[in-house]
Amino acid sequence: MTSKTMMVSLYVVAIALAYHDAALAQTAAPAKEQSGDTSIVNNNPQEIIVTAERRETRVQETPLAISVVSGDTLANKQIISALDIANQAPSLQIGIANGQARIAIRGIGYGGIRPGDEGRVAFYSDGVYISRPSAQLGTFFDVDRVEILRGPQGTLYGRNATGGAISVLSRRPTSDASGYVNFTAGNYGLLQVEAALSGPISNTLSARVAVKTINRDGYGENGFTGSDIDNANTRAIRASLLWEPSSDFELLLTGDYYKENDRNYAPHAIGLGYLANPPLGARLDFSRDVLLDADPENWRESYGVTANATYNLSDSVSLKTILAYRRSDLRTIWDADGTTAPNTIGNVQEPARQTSAEVQLNGDSGRLNWVVGGFFFDESVFSFTRSAFTSAIFGGADVIVQGNHSYARLKTRAFAAFGQATYELVDGLSLTLGARYSSERKSILGDTNAFNLTIPYPAPPGPGVDEGFVVLPPRAGFPQPDRSQTFNSFTPKVTVDWKLTPDIFAYATYSKGFKSGGYSVAVIQPAFAPEKITNYEAGLKTSLFDRKLTANISGFIYDYTNIQTASSQSTPPGIFTVNSGTARIKGVELEFNARPFEGFQIDGSAALLDAKFTESFSTRNTAYPTSLPPLGPNRQCGSNIITDQYAFCLLGNRIPFAPKYTMTIGAQYTAPSSLGDFTLRGEYNRTGQTYYDVFNDEFNQQKAYGVGNVFLTYDHKDGHLSGTLFVKNIGNTFAVTSTFVNSPAPGGHPTGYPIPPRTYGASLRYGF
Repeated sequence: MTSKTMMVSLYVVAIALAYHDAALAQTAAPAKEQSGDTSIVNNNPQEIIVTAERRETRVQETPLAISVVSGDTLANKQIISALDIANQAPSLQIGIANGQARIAIRGIGYGGIRPGDEGRVAFYSDGVYISRPSAQLGTFFDVDRVEILRGPQGTLYGRNATGGAISVLSRRPTSDASGYVNFTAGNYGLLQVEAALSGPISNTLSARVAVKTINRDGYGENGFTGSDIDNANTRAIRASLLWEPSSDFELLLTGDYYKENDRNYAPHAIGLGYLANPPLGARLDFSRDVLLDADPENWRESYGVTANATYNLSDSVSLKTILAYRRSDLRTIWDADGTTAPNTIGNVQEPARQTSAEVQLNGDSGRLNWVVGGFFFDESVFSFTRSAFTSAIFGGADVIVQGNHSYARLKTRAFAAFGQATYELVDGLSLTLGARYSSERKSILGDTNAFNLTIPYPAPPGPGVDEGFVVLPPRAGFPQPDRSQTFNSFTPKVTVDWKLTPDIFAYATYSKGFKSGGYSVAVIQPAFAPEKITNYEAGLKTSLFDRKLTANISGFIYDYTNIQTASSQSTPPGIFTVNSGTARIKGVELEFNARPFEGFQIDGSAALLDAKFTESFSTRNTAYPTSLPPLGPNRQCGSNIITDQYAFCLLGNRIPFAPKYTMTIGAQYTAPSSLGDFTLRGEYNRTGQTYYDVFNDEFNQQKAYGVGNVFLTYDHKDGHLSGTLFVKNIGNTFAVTSTFVNSPAPGGHPTGYPIPPRTYGASLRYGF
């Protein structure tokens, strides 16, 4: 289904529904576009409504650790993608590698390095689970709010929610005519446009269309080719129709499309790794510029349609269904050796499609609130990785050849049944019981690893050649037979919450999470097993001093078992997933907002995290090549002996994406005037030392760093016009949010994906 076909289909449905209504479109009086500001830093956070538990609850009376960011906050802070929200919630880390978003909460997240890998934080857009990490970057426009749920969400969210869940909720069609347009311009040639138009088509049908474009020059330059790198060129559109034929039924149809074609997310050299030999070509370390013989390429596309229906069966029971179909594609090319030498070229492709359906039956009968439901998910992903390199590495001519190809089709079919009920035992004291049974069947088809040192890259024109791809003869043992395996899991939840006073709410939770097993592409290995997590958590939510101070605190302990960890093999060379041991994660988190006097606000969050491997186990490091001296036989690792001379002991190591601390502090003052309100805000975010692999390598880490931002916002008194001046990363800090070792071959070295440099600009918005 093309994007044009999808949009035409939506318009056809709109016409049909309008004809069915037999009513003329009504002319609506102008109304200010409302964003549904639900940020945790609002003046009255007690009234923030969320749907984190599949029903509407006040955030201060929701018994889980949750942060909420409004659409207005996203716009004012120039948060334009999932990569920018890391500082909006404690214990949230977000980076990118090989075109994949790496999202982690409390140290539990996406550690994959191959297309087809899955994350540990469930990402939702308007109630639809977005499986591919590569497709989670284009949903941040015309947003009503973002709900960030911390901790395992195995009962209501299910698959791959061991770390938590992020739910992005877009703005719905309105019954009155409304809309806005927002222009942003800044340094690095930034030009960003976001607009939306909403209103009635008939008495019972309304529609909304939103668009966003981003064009920006590069944050750096490839000094070898003269091209910009880390630039941006994106386009996005979302159209929705809301049909409300009666007060008991509504149908929301949504179609969206996103495309990016630029040289963004380029890997930057950050020093030598285990291979201390000099690089084979010129290189820049810890710089926003690069020296590469081949420019990076980043092309991605995603689109989908969703039908979201709600029917009130009675005053206390409602039925909700969410049906969705999505497609996505990722293609990236990068210089894998990271130098000017024509040595290696990396290429990843990940075309995917998914179909999902969820049914929820909700009930509210006084002291008892409950939800039961079912979930179906079907996905097919083609995982393709190519490493082209010069045959001179193996003693041949200095010519780039096809090198190594690996590919397979990965399929997932998942079913789940879930239920959760909350009963108020006595006034203010409630008990919640929940459970989910999940069954996932994973399959790998056409699993192939191929190698060639004679066919040049890119391939010459001819049969079987497409954009430099040519079918190579597979290695011995490939293609492997098609394989399938089913993984089942039961994830319960027990919560007790107590409303001590109208403004003090406490809770304690026991819950479990589950990440399915699966297959690694292009290695001879059986399926790896599921990993599981058990959570013990308690929290306190308070609104004190006549609600001038809101402070929420949570503490937790995780038992994390059967952890899926990347390892390596040499014959044939490949990276695969193994199950390795256990970890214990302990932490405490704080969020607060204080409004001591009219117009002034101070807010922030902090998290302390102790996350270490607790079982004596070992595995190979993908960055440590067998060309280096072995580590030695029969080494002690806790109570075990390591016999593999290339295996590393992980006992006591910190788990990846788990900084020892994170903190954010912000203050703002709003000065009213005859022209409108002026709000000056400053904030500072700091992240502690973070390792990006299980081996705690010195070169696969980011030391503690801080970033400061300043915003000046103007809101005209008529409520229509607003504008913001901004400076982000004032100190121009260079830090990376993820690292990756491109190749253990000679000249290979660690690379990182840096945060944006100092950026500044202005945005102007008009809404009605």
